Amino acid sequence: MKGGSILKKSKIALSILICCVGCLSICLIIVSRMGGKVRIYEKKEELFVFVNHHQTELDALLEEMKEAYKANGEKAIYLSNDGRDGDYSFPVAEALMHEYPIMGISVNIQEDSNGDKTFAIRISFQQVGYFILADDYWGIYYAETGRPLPHAAELAESGGIYYSTYGCIYETENISENWYYYRERW
Repeated sequence: MKGGSILKKSKIALSILICCVGCLSICLIIVSRMGGKVRIYEKKEELFVFVNHHQTELDALLEEMKEAYKANGEKAIYLSNDGRDGDYSFPVAEALMHEYPIMGISVNIQEDSNGDKTFAIRISFQQVGYFILADDYWGIYYAETGRPLPHAAELAESGGIYYSTYGCIYETENISENWYYYRERW
């Protein structure tokens, strides 16, 4: 009976060890997927801090992208993870994308909440880690007019936060003069 008890305890200890190794493996997978990125910027407050902390870099990115947009014949530009678009190279964008989990940066002319055309830059952050949801997007954007950009329908305002539920749940909120937080949930 004693031998069976020791064997049972050994099996339990081995099971616990296997669980710990499994958890450690999952943690390593998450860290490796982050690829040296600083952290996940998912919460609204974190993006507010990001904009305020990186205002100098964002101003430089704005100028860099405005020049490229004009040089590109005012055609939309989209930068994926490497910070490049065809013949153009964007050092500020490359540096930000190297350091932070940015999925993409787009530049184009959009209509703001008043229907006026505005130069806009949208920076989308990517989900990094083990649990990735393909139906939840967030980030920040710059609107030259200083007014929020709607998703696909008119925005309803409540307490300084703008919402739309056309096609998805869209939320946007002012961070600073021309910078906004956004989140889309499908």
